[in-house]
Amino acid sequence: MQQRLRAPGHVRPRWQRSDPSTSRTTPRRGPSGRHANVPRHPDPDSPHRRPAHGLTRGRTDTRRTPPSRQRRCTRRLTSRRRVGEKCRDRRHRLDHRSLKIRTFDRRPGAKEDFPMTSRQRFYAYQPESFAPPGETLKEYLDEEGISQADLCRRTGLSTKHINQIVQGAASLSPETAVLLDQATGIPAIVWSRLEAAWQVHQSEIQTRAKLEEHVSWVSNFPLGYLHKMGILRDRKPSLENLQAILKFFGVASPDVAQQAWREYRTAFRRSTLVDGDEYAVATWLRLCEKAAREVGCSNYNKQNLVEALPELRKLTMEPPQVWIKKLPDLCSKLGIALVFKPALKNTHVSGATRWLTPEKAMVALSDRFKTDDTFWFSFFHEIGHLILHGKRLTFLDENPGEGGELLLHGDSKSDRKASPEIEADNFARNALIPDAVFDKFVTQTFTNDPGSIARFARKVGVSQGIVLGRLQHEGIVPWSRWRDMKQSVTFSD
Repeated sequence: MQQRLRAPGHVRPRWQRSDPSTSRTTPRRGPSGRHANVPRHPDPDSPHRRPAHGLTRGRTDTRRTPPSRQRRCTRRLTSRRRVGEKCRDRRHRLDHRSLKIRTFDRRPGAKEDFPMTSRQRFYAYQPESFAPPGETLKEYLDEEGISQADLCRRTGLSTKHINQIVQGAASLSPETAVLLDQATGIPAIVWSRLEAAWQVHQSEIQTRAKLEEHVSWVSNFPLGYLHKMGILRDRKPSLENLQAILKFFGVASPDVAQQAWREYRTAFRRSTLVDGDEYAVATWLRLCEKAAREVGCSNYNKQNLVEALPELRKLTMEPPQVWIKKLPDLCSKLGIALVFKPALKNTHVSGATRWLTPEKAMVALSDRFKTDDTFWFSFFHEIGHLILHGKRLTFLDENPGEGGELLLHGDSKSDRKASPEIEADNFARNALIPDAVFDKFVTQTFTNDPGSIARFARKVGVSQGIVLGRLQHEGIVPWSRWRDMKQSVTFSD
């Protein structure tokens, strides 16, 4: 019989390989029609060998693994109460949502089959109670059969002092920890850590008792938004959420937080303080501050910022999806941490300026009006604060262009000269379109049609939405006309 030719490296299927016990080339079929007497491959290093745990070696892709093998592996992992089984350099886990085997590749540069969702959060384990070091000392004495009187003779301490330590009535000083180290063999650092943990636990109990009186204070904050951002576990006013809010703001108590906000508010420009929600404003400003501290920046230099104004102005011609990436990078080189945050309900905030360090400034902008003309005016308004005013103030701007007021301690309206907000408004207006150029356009070339606005915008090098917004603010064009000339600006967390 002529032998069939096979390609080099060809491996015959397992059901065609010979049985070493019967030397049969073609295995016989069983009653069910399937091949019988198919032995496991004798070579343990062969790639055709079936692993003992029922999974193909180095691979757990459910599209390639037979369903019967998936069920067998699932039952095995479930019965053994295991969520993972190691195989080579991968780790297999049981996904209890769909009862399927998923592979998490831990090799360098590998990606997981599915990313962790925002709802899957991990919290550090914190024990609910601590034992005083006296209990550990009592357990040691009982186990070793040593009396308190004998321990007193070994350490040189009084019987009363040892008894008070065992009862938890007396604290364990570092000197006593050294003496117990010499008498018991337990390191002094262990006794000191037990005492420190016990004292911290007692202080936490006292603090929690004081904070329970201020749980209702949590209801003033936007709990839904804080829960969405992962700051709170739920939306209920509870002691745990109160502690989370205090930790988020970096303060020790609600009274300290209120005092800090009052000090900040003296330097805020708040033209509609009665209508605004100061707790929502404090939340928005804190989110911006935490995000700005994570931005790496060069040292601030006023001259460099002034020279970069034309380049910043040029970005107004770009669409939002372009400048939203370029603008923060350019600002970081100038020593400015630029932060975009969506506007919270009842905040009425368009932007804020604050000096984080003497060499780093924060400029935070919101999408309150959601148009490019308001955004760019707010941006240059905040830049005006950096160039024109000092580093000791914080400016919170609600309605750029309306010239709000900024009151400091001891100031009065009669003593106050030009408001810093009015100066910042004038700076932004002239940085985008100088007053002389705009007046010439209105009196000579404006024909009350979108075409003339577009031509003038290209001539001065700004977006047509900025020109239209200036005309609307001056009362030349109604606010309801030509809205499609403005670009939409929205931010996301």
